[in-house]
Amino acid sequence: MPSPNWLVDPRGGTWGSFHCNIRTAWGQSEKGRLSGWLFPPHDDQPARVLLDDRAAFPAPAHFQAEDLVSQTRDGLTGFRAGKQFWPSAVNAAWLYRLGTRILLHSSLFVARGRGDRADISLADPGRDGAQMAFLWAVHAYMVRADEESLVHAERLAKLYPDYLDEFGPRKTASFLNCAAGKKRDV
Repeated sequence: MPSPNWLVDPRGGTWGSFHCNIRTAWGQSEKGRLSGWLFPPHDDQPARVLLDDRAAFPAPAHFQAEDLVSQTRDGLTGFRAGKQFWPSAVNAAWLYRLGTRILLHSSLFVARGRGDRADISLADPGRDGAQMAFLWAVHAYMVRADEESLVHAERLAKLYPDYLDEFGPRKTASFLNCAAGKKRDV
């Protein structure tokens, strides 16, 4: 399984979860929990949490370290016993990078059968990743969290340039203008 350029390389990081503000389509914020890889400070980079497509969050004050291999093993055991388990192709790629091939194959098999679409290539996350970056930018913008909105708009521009105008070039440009300290135009 070749490693895609956009996927976070988990080696050197700690898998876990943290609480953060999740922006909603209704212009509100809710406390939510995200999972990602916590990386210590390195060179000029501060400590940060990277999500699957390298979206970066500042290192949170409270990060709950977890074990992806154990979570997957437990999830597969539960799945065999009839419990819900929703692994993804991205998690399978991380298992590959961590050297757990048996779990990789089982996890990928379940992911493909549980709705993780087969037309999404790990070589290019495509429209799904672009749409998530755009929606996160919009939802943050709606609650005037301009810096947060910018992070996601830049994520859209950097990781998904082929989809930059798909969701409305004026909106994307507005998010990017906020970064430069320009006046909101929408």
